[in-house]
Amino acid sequence: MYRSFVLRRAFLGAAATLLLLACKGRGAQTERAASSATPAARIALPPVPPEPPTYRREVASLLANHCGPCHFAGGVAPFRLDSYAAAQERHADIVLATATGHMPPWLPQEDTCAKLRFSRAMDGASKDLLRRWSEAGAPEGTTDASSVAVVSSDAGAPMVAPRAILAAAPTEAYEPKRAREDDYHCFVLDPAIDAGRTIAGFRIVPGQPSMVHHVVLYEVRESAVPKIAARDAAEKGVGYTCFGGIGVNPAIRAGAPGSGELVSFDTQLVAGWAPGADLGGATVFPAGTGIRLGKGSRLVMQVHYSLRNYRAGMRDRTRVELFEGEPGLVQALWLPLYQYDFRVPPGVGPTDPQAIVRSQTTLPFRLRVHGAAPHMHLRGASVTVTADDDAGDAGAGACLLDIPRWDFHHQQAYWFAEPRVISSAQLTCRYDNRPEAQPTSLGQRAVPHTLKWGEGTDDEMCLAFLYATP
Repeated sequence: MYRSFVLRRAFLGAAATLLLLACKGRGAQTERAASSATPAARIALPPVPPEPPTYRREVASLLANHCGPCHFAGGVAPFRLDSYAAAQERHADIVLATATGHMPPWLPQEDTCAKLRFSRAMDGASKDLLRRWSEAGAPEGTTDASSVAVVSSDAGAPMVAPRAILAAAPTEAYEPKRAREDDYHCFVLDPAIDAGRTIAGFRIVPGQPSMVHHVVLYEVRESAVPKIAARDAAEKGVGYTCFGGIGVNPAIRAGAPGSGELVSFDTQLVAGWAPGADLGGATVFPAGTGIRLGKGSRLVMQVHYSLRNYRAGMRDRTRVELFEGEPGLVQALWLPLYQYDFRVPPGVGPTDPQAIVRSQTTLPFRLRVHGAAPHMHLRGASVTVTADDDAGDAGAGACLLDIPRWDFHHQQAYWFAEPRVISSAQLTCRYDNRPEAQPTSLGQRAVPHTLKWGEGTDDEMCLAFLYATP
């Protein structure tokens, strides 16, 4: 038996050797034949396609970061994206909205302008991931592949141990007017300021997150309080209607001697808020700076209500919390740039010189600018803020902020990655007053008319605020 085993093993070894030699010879012939053939005759195996993304492994955290602040149950967005079922149902819409840049709402272009903090923009790799996920049929993946990531951003980091809080809210809840798809309403708040306070941050807490689209907060100094009190008293119920502004002009002037203020005014912008801007914490002003509120001032809180999610009987009582800063903060001011003397005739588009409005502001001294908040109405097409500095710090005509596609419903303050020192600033507003660009309300498109400065729905503004310190 042993001998039989040895012979069998020897035979198999010899057979294997002959087979290898035959293959080697045939391989050489094949190699020679292939070397003389044209490249088209070669056979190339297709690459193995990469495994498609899945909701659980990649997409859930991406949607939580970029869409979660608005698209959740009870949020201001018209639909949810906080579950696999919701995202799978709208996967094609998600790809279209992100590919075109419509969502997430981040309007500035930063290629040739100042770099900005707290960007909501979605990068190309993330958009491509969503596209591949959708094209693969929007697979869910395994439930243990990953967990939904917590929204990660340095925007609105909660303040630590604030010195004091000034809290204020309307005296009663408000039910939005339903004559239009959007309602802009102002509430006069009394934070009971018995002495000057410097505010280092704020928190806006919507009463009805599904309706509150954005909030703009203003201070009105004691000398101008009668103006807003009259508007408040003229309209029944709590607050008053205020589409474009609050009804008081800034009237900026030098600060009174001994007041500790660089400048004084009748009203100033304090803060702006939109869903997702603070991630549940306080929004903090740039380090070492703050907004000074005067004794006896009132706050005017302008709330934009989007009625797409309105249900009968819904009432809102949004409140504001202001955090007092430590002593020694540098007084900051939202410096307004504006042009109120303009006329844009009906029928002209944004490239027509008649649709371009410009403002030039020369500052009395150099200022350090930390951010900008532009404002136009429904027929705005684009807005640009540039600045000059004779010391060369910003450069002649340096671009601070450029929004090439204005969207009235997604306006906010933008913060620069690094402050810019300037001596003058320019504001350029472009409008689209053609028939096809007119806003619609309740299915009816407005008729073009001459645009001019005003606070009404059919008026326009060319305005930007710069958050500046000496």
